[in-house]
Amino acid sequence: IAVSHDGKHVLEYYAVDKAGNEETHKTLEILIDKTPPQITVDSPADGSMIEENTVAIKGTVSSDTVALTLNGQSVPLVHSKFLVNNFKLAPGENKIAFEARDGVGNQTTLEITVTKANRPPALDFIADITVNEGEAVVLNPVAVDPDGDKVTFTYAGWMNSASRTTGYEDAGVHTVTVTASDGNLTDVQDVTVTVKNVNRAPVLDAIAEIFVNETEAVNFKPTATDSDGDSLAFTYSGWMTGPSYLTTYNDAGKHTVTVTVSDGQLTASRDVGVTVNNVNRPP
Repeated sequence: IAVSHDGKHVLEYYAVDKAGNEETHKTLEILIDKTPPQITVDSPADGSMIEENTVAIKGTVSSDTVALTLNGQSVPLVHSKFLVNNFKLAPGENKIAFEARDGVGNQTTLEITVTKANRPPALDFIADITVNEGEAVVLNPVAVDPDGDKVTFTYAGWMNSASRTTGYEDAGVHTVTVTASDGNLTDVQDVTVTVKNVNRAPVLDAIAEIFVNETEAVNFKPTATDSDGDSLAFTYSGWMTGPSYLTTYNDAGKHTVTVTVSDGQLTASRDVGVTVNNVNRPP
């Protein structure tokens, strides 16, 4: 006797002797169950893209008597329903494997795939920066990655690092591009750096002491340089108030002339000794 289909089967049996006498008929119930349990995953859907770091997995099985595992871990059932909260997802593709086994050994496996979507870091707003020539520009960017990935910063444009000490040739408006990266995705911000010109004082070249005789002329021809290229003007004070002076017989002696150069704002000065030698005049 072959019995193959599922369900309850009743087998009636009895014995008959050679004379045809039958014993009391007996019955035997045979329960056939070859149907594997069913697993239904309500969420997440197979092939779905998920931005969060964790996901809630929920669904149903065909019976409360089924033993269910998820990635090898036992999952409790409540009225044939299951719920796994805060299932942690790794970056990229995640395989979630289910196995259900009933009391007679029938087994079902199911696998779904969900992908953890990488989200880009977000740079906090970086304010524009204003400094004077000679001062340092320091960038301290802050970024948050919603996936908790490590964030690195790079710089391009007028700066290629987080700091730069300005020079006296850096006056002007510059742009620095700050990039935050999690290794795959980026966030970018342009920062305007204004470097204000700082006026530098002119430099007055050395002026040698002057020696003349009475009635000879004293002439100054000072030279100076200005790193900013400003126009320069010279003034004189002390014994002389101009660049030249014709001495008289009353000027014998040692005198001091202060030579000053100015760019209109800043100055440099030098004291120059002028010696007028006495000239003997005939009686």
